[in-house]
Amino acid sequence: MAAEVVHVPLEYLALAPENTRQEPDPEALEALKASIREQGLLQNLVGYEAGERVLVVAGGHRLRALMALAAEGHPVGEVPVRLVPRQKALVLSVTENLQRKDLSPLEEALAVAELAKAGLAPEDIARELGRSPAYVRTRLAVAQGLAPSWREALHGRAIPLALAAELAELPEAEQEALYRQHGTGLKPETVRALKLKDAVPVRRLLPGVREAYLAAGGVLEANLEGEERALDRPLALRLQEEAARTLAGRLGAELLLDVPFDRIQPAVDGQGRNLVVLQTATLEVRTFVGVRLLGEGRKGEAPKPIGAALPPAEAGPKPGTRPEPKAEGGGAREITAAGMAERTALWVRAARERALSDATYAQAALVLGVLEAFRLARPRKTAYFRSRPASEIHGLALDDGRWRELSGEDGLRKRLEEVLREGGVDPKEATLEALLALPAPALEEAFRLALALLVGLPSAENPPVPTLGMADAKHLSQFSEAVLNAALAEMRLAVAGAARKKDKVAALLARPQAPYPEALRRAGEKG
Repeated sequence: MAAEVVHVPLEYLALAPENTRQEPDPEALEALKASIREQGLLQNLVGYEAGERVLVVAGGHRLRALMALAAEGHPVGEVPVRLVPRQKALVLSVTENLQRKDLSPLEEALAVAELAKAGLAPEDIARELGRSPAYVRTRLAVAQGLAPSWREALHGRAIPLALAAELAELPEAEQEALYRQHGTGLKPETVRALKLKDAVPVRRLLPGVREAYLAAGGVLEANLEGEERALDRPLALRLQEEAARTLAGRLGAELLLDVPFDRIQPAVDGQGRNLVVLQTATLEVRTFVGVRLLGEGRKGEAPKPIGAALPPAEAGPKPGTRPEPKAEGGGAREITAAGMAERTALWVRAARERALSDATYAQAALVLGVLEAFRLARPRKTAYFRSRPASEIHGLALDDGRWRELSGEDGLRKRLEEVLREGGVDPKEATLEALLALPAPALEEAFRLALALLVGLPSAENPPVPTLGMADAKHLSQFSEAVLNAALAEMRLAVAGAARKKDKVAALLARPQAPYPEALRRAGEKG
């Protein structure tokens, strides 16, 4: 009988419990009664069979109007009802109600939730209603997770749906506490900040951890700047520890948890230990080579277990930027400039010794150095590599874009970025630890690309003499005609005084093997 119109006696009709408009609108009800008295029922009801009765899911107001007319003594005959399967009836009911302008945001959310209760998946609901999956997910979250106080506020339109959606992700007790503290003046940004206070920035996760986190059901959220954060901190911490343990195994290092960075010092004799340290408070992972621990073995200094309540971790060590260690008595120990320089030298030596004995470490160190040199990552001091700007290599003022085009640097840099991103490393946030944790094939390709880029940055004391073949029409056209005339005179090239500028440029470019004119060099240096 699906989709068949049947005529049902009024006494066999009832409002379906799934009908989203359970509260009648008195004014609309009176207007509908008057219309039915004068013109009859103009539109069929929609319902499904339930035993001997027919439950109406679309046309609830019309059914109430008919019942009210019958109670007042107005004759009501059999009512036309289009019978459909229960699930389809619910879809029609929800579709009809969503078209009503007076539907409250809460009623809208409850209507969508009824379809989920009937067994429809969110994707199916979106398809049936002609709405986006995000539309459906937001309203399902509100219907299923919003606390009573906020439900009432949403039904009365005292708060926006965006705030209700943010609140619905919090435990009910926290929602009620926020209602008591802020009332309906609470902002969505405030709730979002509360949810993110314990979230973990994805950029701190080692390669592969983000993918494992999502596969395990973890949820990510992006802030206004687009930075992703992992909301399930315990899950992210467990997966980060597993990745750190794997990294330590690959490097033949020890994994330690929550060791204060100011206790990690270079070993003077060069025979120190290699460590991978995970700070559980921040999920930061750092790699150390040739180090010793100050005060090791002291009572109560054992690393804390996963999940312990910890204060924020201090910034980790980098060559030349070490934090000041504290004296064992608890007071700060004064470090001289010479002492800091010696310590930095020890860090550099340890890194070099590790690179000499460990090909993986050497590859990661070179990739990081080249990333920094080419400013693919944020500028920071590095002990691995220093370079000169490309435009200064030959003392020739060459536009950076033109340099990259001629040298092939652009293609290499883009591929290097691709390789790193495919391995889960953001080139702008690359760290030695993240590079070391890359799969071996990815690190190998990144190393070869970095090495190719490094070859393109010569720093010889006697570089090749630049020639006009290194320039092009665009480069030469930036000079004034007076400078071009001086260059032509220097090269003893005769060009008519009335010649156009492009003709003078063409005359210079016709001598690609000629040395780059001093007149052009001086003009470029001036401006």
